[in-house]
Amino acid sequence: MRHPSRLALALALASPCIADDVGGTAYLAYDNDFIVGSDDGYSGGIHLGYASPYAASYSDAPVPEAVGRALGRLPLVNQPGRRRFVAYKLSQLTYTPEDSANEELVLDDIPYSGLLVFSTTAAAQDASHLDAFTLTVGVVGPASLAQEVQDGLHRATGSDLAQGWDNQLANEPIVNAQYDHRWRVWDLASGGRTHADAIVSGGAAAGNMQTMANVGIGLRFGFDVPDDTFVPPPFYGQESVGMLSLRDERVAGSPSAYFAIGVDASLIANQIWLDGNTFRDSHSVDHEQWVARGYLGLHARVGRAVMSVALVQASVPWDRPDGERWERYGRASLGWDM
Repeated sequence: MRHPSRLALALALASPCIADDVGGTAYLAYDNDFIVGSDDGYSGGIHLGYASPYAASYSDAPVPEAVGRALGRLPLVNQPGRRRFVAYKLSQLTYTPEDSANEELVLDDIPYSGLLVFSTTAAAQDASHLDAFTLTVGVVGPASLAQEVQDGLHRATGSDLAQGWDNQLANEPIVNAQYDHRWRVWDLASGGRTHADAIVSGGAAAGNMQTMANVGIGLRFGFDVPDDTFVPPPFYGQESVGMLSLRDERVAGSPSAYFAIGVDASLIANQIWLDGNTFRDSHSVDHEQWVARGYLGLHARVGRAVMSVALVQASVPWDRPDGERWERYGRASLGWDM
């Protein structure tokens, strides 16, 4: 055996009830508001992500060795007894005003904007708590290819094309940092299976994409609720935070299915899709500092496959021309345990 010390450390960090290594998870998630009969505000998003298997240290995770050493010095995500992992996500997000048939600049609504961003997360968790740091880099503007993707989807579905993309935000590099914490405050279990739990979430982000703080609570109930800490992340957050179970769900037994409901609130200093370009003049809208959000989702696991659908409703922080105070969209995701 080449690395007996690493093996000993991994065993020491693992919970005694874990008999099998937990593999990584890849997932694809798709957001769109056409599901609820709309096509404005947050118009849609595509997310492709991967969460690595647990590692004894970040140097053993799928990152360059120098990065692993740097992650090993971060606070909060290196506490003894926590299981560590890294996650990656590539996302494209699209925002359009209500009057998408207008070729002119719509002054009293949000600007056209698209974001193409890549996120890297370092996280550590135990049975009750999870901490995670995420760095997001990318671009807002025509280089995001949001117009091309939206036009392609609209042609495929026979929908009208948005006409005002010539007024979208200019190209600008994106750099954002985010911290998240999850805390399982209650669970109901019997026969080695969890039937319900409650998870409190909180976090903060800073950067030119968005600067905000968030707090929320989610309730999950059903058959064989997993022992992860997953609740929908604050917008925009890393979906893979909380996604990994402590046990290997592939060998845990029968399929699982559960409902998830939750609410959260965000205090916003800036969001580029509302406040416009950071380093040059651009279209923007005045907005409130608070956003409230609620969600209802159904999650299921069969073998290695993980599926979920959710409906999300969030308050609109700017004065929409139609006076609507709530924004709604649907989400569907498919994951695969490796």
